[in-house]
Amino acid sequence: MGNVYCKWCGMRFHDVRNLVMNNCQKNPYGHMGHKHELYEGSEKSQNICKFCGRTFRTIGDMGVNLNCNQSPHPNRRHEPAL
Repeated sequence: MGNVYCKWCGMRFHDVRNLVMNNCQKNPYGHMGHKHELYEGSEKSQNICKFCGRTFRTIGDMGVNLNCNQSPHPNRRHEPAL
C-alpha cells in the first residue's frame, strides 16, 4: 500500500493504523479525540479546498495555511476536496 495522509494536517503515514492512533493538532472535532483523520482522495499535484476553492500544492500546505473564511468547522479549517 502507498502513503496515506491526514485530511486535517496533511501528515503522511505508511499505513492507516498509525494514522488513526496518533493525535492531530489540526483536527477541529473533539468527538474524534483530535486524532488524525484519513484523507480518502488520491495524491494530486494541486489540492483544492472544498469550501473556498483555494488551491494548495500539498494537503500539508492546506493544513498549515490561514483559516478558511467559508469553512463550517469550529476552527475554520480548509478541507481538501476529493
